[in-house]
Amino acid sequence: MLKKLEFCVTDILGAKIAAESGADRIELCVDLSIGGLTPSIGLIEHCAGLIETHVLIRPRGGDFVYNEEELSIIRADILQAHLAGATGIVFGCLNEKNELDKAANEPLLALAEQLELKTTFHRAFDQVADVEVALKTLIDWEVGRV
Repeated sequence: MLKKLEFCVTDILGAKIAAESGADRIELCVDLSIGGLTPSIGLIEHCAGLIETHVLIRPRGGDFVYNEEELSIIRADILQAHLAGATGIVFGCLNEKNELDKAANEPLLALAEQLELKTTFHRAFDQVADVEVALKTLIDWEVGRV
């Protein structure tokens, strides 16, 4: 199995260091103190010009249960990240029972597939009620990474 080196970075300096250090890709986010949020379009563009960039898509801190307005923001952020040069997205939606939210995740995966973006299910996975069921579901959904 081919291993890839990924750095989690929050700014252009981190992306430059990752590229110069031989990283294969970065996970780009901001506000790590609250678990990470979606970075600006300008930051995505600059980083994507240096190294393969997977963008955290998370509109707010706190839990991973999103309402329709937040899901609309997530969809818009996925599209904008793609247009800015990202090659992948990092996301995840749960329901109130800490299960994977099929109604929220499946359309996001379909959008990523349509845009030819790689997918990673993020740290929401650490909060799922049943890890085995969640992992099987993510495999069935063809999510690229956890």
